[in-house]
Amino acid sequence: MLAPMESPSLPSRKVVVELPELLILILGHLDTYDLTRAIRVNKFWFHWGITLLWANATPVWALAAVEDRRRRQEYASAICSLYFKGPKCDPYVRFDNLTFDRLSLVSLDEYNPEYPDRFCLHQYLQPSLEEFLFYKGTLEEHTLDFMASNCPRLRRLYINRLSSKLSLSSFQAFVARCSSLAAVTLKYSHIFTDELFCYLAARRGLESIEWGEMIGTDVLNQIRAQVSVPFANIQHLSSTITITAVPVLVPLVPNITSLELHVKPLDDSFDADISAAAITSLARLTKLEKLDVTFGSGYSDILNFTDTELDQLVRRLPDLKEIALDMPCELSPSALNVLSKHCKMLEQCRMRSLMDLGMLELDSRQDILFPHLKEFEIGAIQAPNEEYSGPLNDPDEATALIQKHFPKLEWLGTSGLGDPIDWSYGEAIIDILTPILELRSTPD
Repeated sequence: MLAPMESPSLPSRKVVVELPELLILILGHLDTYDLTRAIRVNKFWFHWGITLLWANATPVWALAAVEDRRRRQEYASAICSLYFKGPKCDPYVRFDNLTFDRLSLVSLDEYNPEYPDRFCLHQYLQPSLEEFLFYKGTLEEHTLDFMASNCPRLRRLYINRLSSKLSLSSFQAFVARCSSLAAVTLKYSHIFTDELFCYLAARRGLESIEWGEMIGTDVLNQIRAQVSVPFANIQHLSSTITITAVPVLVPLVPNITSLELHVKPLDDSFDADISAAAITSLARLTKLEKLDVTFGSGYSDILNFTDTELDQLVRRLPDLKEIALDMPCELSPSALNVLSKHCKMLEQCRMRSLMDLGMLELDSRQDILFPHLKEFEIGAIQAPNEEYSGPLNDPDEATALIQKHFPKLEWLGTSGLGDPIDWSYGEAIIDILTPILELRSTPD
């Protein structure tokens, strides 16, 4: 018989709570309320506790409210991320001369260098910086030069809208100097040109590009002609694109795993067959785990993209975990059977087709339709036809069968597209299922 385990002696317990590594592990399990109480135990607990308390919060207003300057600096030294809001940054005048030596993320929703006395941007461009998010305003060349020199660990650059004072050459020179850069999001600016996109295509080390301007066939043909190995390390690409440019893009990104395309018409011409063929050409990207294709409002005609084309697309994408096909097409309720057959790992799905539980044969099939699906948006849920007389006519029994064939489902919604026989049937299922899924998705 094993002897009963002895309780740790008092000195042993003291050693545990005086080792920073172990103390951080213990304090890391506390919620904010208990953590704020724990840091009052002693100076040692206070020092390591505020590291957790302030590290990943968004504490701009809280930090500005701290009256004691010495304490304010102690908190500032623990902060890892700052989110600034507003052009004048009124509360930030109290941050003068503070050092943010652990800062890894800075986000500015609006910045105007005309207020240098209120906001010194250079103060936050620390060597520890890894992410810089800029939503609107003016960035001057000397600021970019300072960032490139002082932030060697910068990995992510997000710029939503940039004013016209910056030149393309200076911005491209800045990007070239950021040797650790792995992800760029460039939305709207006069300098976000085809020339810059060609440079990004040739840039080694980039893993993610989110491009706000239109990609057409001309720039892609230019990249194909000038860049020996375009998009060499790209795993994620998101952009607006013309439909004719889609098949030109495909051979340039053979190793991509995540693709988001917002397709817009180049002019008033429209060919339903060419558009459908352009989408099925994405089947060559066999490493895709996420595919999101959204057609802009300029497409009013229906694509000749049916269940057959969907089968051609997804049969070569076995690793697909997320799919969104938001486009005017002719997918039938049986399209979900196509997805179930080829995309066993699917976790998120958004499609315009109808969901006909009778055609899916949920009441008779033995296999699980989508074993990993968590989020599902469909055009509408359609009631079985009049000849059907099984359990699916009852929304309660239909809901139980959905839970059986979608065992990991956490959210189910309808976009209101399609023309179901009876809208009330689908609404009843959603009403019954929603509270069940909310409980399922709530952490223990």
